[in-house]
Amino acid sequence: MRWLILLLFAGVPMASLEAETLAASPPGAIQTPEYFKAFQFREDKGSLSRVVLRNGLTIVIEEQALDPLATVVTYIRAGYSQEEAGNIGVSHLLERLYRHRSEVVSEMVGLGAVLKISTHYDSTIFSSSVPAENVLKTLDFHAALLQAPEIDLSAIGREVEILLKERFLQLDLPQVFARQKLLELAYPEQRWGDLLSLEKSITGLAQTDSTLQQLTRFHEAHYYPGNVILVVSGAVRRERILERVVEVYGSLRSSKKDSQVSKENSPDPSPVRQTSFRYLHLRGNHLQPYVLFAYRIPGPDHDDYYPLLVLSYMLGRGRGALLKQSMLGEDGTAADVRVEVEALQGTGTFFFLVTPHLQRVDGAEVEVLAQLEILKQRGIPIAQLDRAKTLLLKDHYLGLQKLEQRANALARYEAMGDYLQRDREVELLTQITSKKVSDVLERYLSDSNLSLLEYFPQDAESRHFTSQTLLETLRLLVPSVVKKHAEEEDPFQVVRTESSFQPPVFRPNHLKIALKHTSILRGPDIFFREEHAFPLVHLGFFFPGGRIKESTQNSGITEVMLRALLRNVASREDALSWMDLERLGTEIRVVNEPDFFGFQAIVLSPHLEKVFEILIDWTRSAAVKEEDLILARLEVLALLNAEKENRSLRLLGLTRRRVFYDHPYGWSRYGTLESVSGLSLKSLQTWVESEMTGVHPWIMVHGDIEGTSFLRNFVSTLSDSSYEVRKPIKRGISQQKDPSDSKGEPIFEEEEDEVIVAFPGPTRGTRDEAIVDVLEGALFRPGGRFSISLRDQGLAYQLSMFQQTGLNGGALFASFVALDGKGKAARDELFKQLRQLEQVPLREKEFLNAVVGAITRAHVRQQSGEDYIVELGQHVLAKQGVDHTQQYLTTLRRVKREDLMALAKRYFREPETEVREQEAETEGQTPESQKETPEPRTPSPRPSLR
Repeated sequence: MRWLILLLFAGVPMASLEAETLAASPPGAIQTPEYFKAFQFREDKGSLSRVVLRNGLTIVIEEQALDPLATVVTYIRAGYSQEEAGNIGVSHLLERLYRHRSEVVSEMVGLGAVLKISTHYDSTIFSSSVPAENVLKTLDFHAALLQAPEIDLSAIGREVEILLKERFLQLDLPQVFARQKLLELAYPEQRWGDLLSLEKSITGLAQTDSTLQQLTRFHEAHYYPGNVILVVSGAVRRERILERVVEVYGSLRSSKKDSQVSKENSPDPSPVRQTSFRYLHLRGNHLQPYVLFAYRIPGPDHDDYYPLLVLSYMLGRGRGALLKQSMLGEDGTAADVRVEVEALQGTGTFFFLVTPHLQRVDGAEVEVLAQLEILKQRGIPIAQLDRAKTLLLKDHYLGLQKLEQRANALARYEAMGDYLQRDREVELLTQITSKKVSDVLERYLSDSNLSLLEYFPQDAESRHFTSQTLLETLRLLVPSVVKKHAEEEDPFQVVRTESSFQPPVFRPNHLKIALKHTSILRGPDIFFREEHAFPLVHLGFFFPGGRIKESTQNSGITEVMLRALLRNVASREDALSWMDLERLGTEIRVVNEPDFFGFQAIVLSPHLEKVFEILIDWTRSAAVKEEDLILARLEVLALLNAEKENRSLRLLGLTRRRVFYDHPYGWSRYGTLESVSGLSLKSLQTWVESEMTGVHPWIMVHGDIEGTSFLRNFVSTLSDSSYEVRKPIKRGISQQKDPSDSKGEPIFEEEEDEVIVAFPGPTRGTRDEAIVDVLEGALFRPGGRFSISLRDQGLAYQLSMFQQTGLNGGALFASFVALDGKGKAARDELFKQLRQLEQVPLREKEFLNAVVGAITRAHVRQQSGEDYIVELGQHVLAKQGVDHTQQYLTTLRRVKREDLMALAKRYFREPETEVREQEAETEGQTPESQKETPEPRTPSPRPSLR
């Protein structure tokens, strides 16, 4: 009966309806709930509800019970573009002071929350993913964001220093720096967080007595109900959420006065297009050249936005994209090319990000512009249009898998004016025609609207262009390239008159069915899980071996083989081209784990059987040619260079090699420059034969399937006694260490205050994996011991802990960024905390918080289908059974505080401890670390989470 009443209110202003209902209600009738009186407007659309309170707060609720989780997002319509000239950086600083208020973080962690807070150009977003049973308490903390901030003045200087340090580290990445400079070039009238002005202003914030007033003023101007969108998505009941929202938000101040303040501080909208070509050439200490193009375009609320998004997919998304086909071949001009659209409210940017071969920079720049000119002259190829729309639809569904992504999307679309737009992707794509794409191509992708930035290594050949001479040169060269393409037989430019774009007809179902296992006589093992939330299926075809069998001479050969195979199979006469595959909504990725390898496919479910057949054929007829090797090698070498340019990845690689020394677990999946360059066609063909020929893969299937019906046409094909079921490879890790490492000393690498420390770790499939996840939350996550200690002492920030596990062993890594050269002090504090953990158990509340957080993170990981497939392969390899997820959750619930103490002794022991234990063994005594951990007298209460 209650829901019948609620349906009457859908989409109707609440004031008049409330009055009419109360007046007409006879004595004894069901009355409108009290909290309805706080509503100004309500609209219910299926599983979604939108409510506006009388104080201006907008609430969007989505009931989605696929997992026992809920995500709460507070979306503030204010970011760094709302800062005034005298307080640049205040939006970031306010966000950080909220994030690191230890008492609030501690309470949130106690609810099992996974916290994310970020400041953007026009928004600040606070996100919390929690067990659904704790969502009401989480709303209390989010409501506190809109109340007067409690700012720790002593923390301001520290947070300012950390903010600047983070910014410098971000800009140390060549592509991030180049993109920043390109935005400054394309939008000189906007504030993009220029490093020099940011440093000067933020440093001033740390030194002025008026900082508190600036923070308070910014909060008052923007953190009020009328400027906020609150989204709750997950396993929730909307009426209970609305009742609590009214309780904790309803009394907050009205937005009428503040909206005037906000309007004054809002930036003036920029003109969509610029009027002249802009060019900038920069140099830096990196390995590869980068060329970036930017065209100014309208934002997502404009009718032209979606045709522009489709155009970006035509040009750069997927292996069948126009620029991928024309620029990445054997005689191509680039190692990589990406096309992206970045959207803000009211404006956007159409990016081309090219990594050209150093000697072919001019050719790469010309090729990008030539492809645009070809499309303008010949029109939009219908086949490419269909491919782009289908891939865009597939990516849309992928982007809704995680609750956090769903909630953020609702907030973003509501900020643009219509939250329902999130679920209208099919309708929008169906309306996009080749003419609409042609129109936006002509309208926005012109020379006068282009900003071009070149970012070269210091030792690259000099260039002496000005904006005018470069534009004249490009205009001179483009016509000849266009003419050359016109003389070639180019199937990707054929314009067809009829579209074959057919979105799947689909009704979502949020029931999750348990993982199952089946096998085929004389065939492979197949693991499958049925889930009908989206019309997607994730496939995995995995083989044991690969990297675990590599040597120093051929390291990287598995990665090269997989990429060469992808190039080969689509070039065969009897195979579908990448164009055809991607028109089915198919994306195929390389999977190269330490103990297994293979391919992962994501496909729209109506085309599952066709893609399944293709993968069987690909893996059974695997072969490579010289051309495939050349192109795959170029790809891998470019990835190696990118890895070297990333300080974090570089340090991790160095540390990993020292931990595993002469074992393949310590090598990069991409090998080395020497090993990859030295690979021959014969060695690659031999590797294909030894690793894939005559071997049944493990097959993983997850998504929109009906039991094993997808197998009905393939049983006879898969049943083949000439193929073997291969067992996992065992290759012991030598106890010998790098001769340069002192015996017993902890292993660490440090560069410019970024530090990674490594310890021995658990093997895949052991109970210790779960204990480490609890330990990570207790020490390194927000609110953890080590996190609070290092930050409060001003020693370090950006703390994280992660594990690399394999069948043959593992390692634990702790990373942080030290402040003011305090790397040694931070390391000492880490070892102190670990020694303390060996001797003194965590407090009961602290421990339970860590367990609940680990359970939440485990559920969050399960939401991503592509991550789930790879993780499933890891569990199958370790023979953890078909119910590994529940086993893992059960293990987490059974972890005791004493388990963390025992784990610390096993993996984090000090050199002196090892010496004492050796002496004890000599004297016939049992060392402490080998004694059985006694059971606690009073069992710890188990956290309740479904």
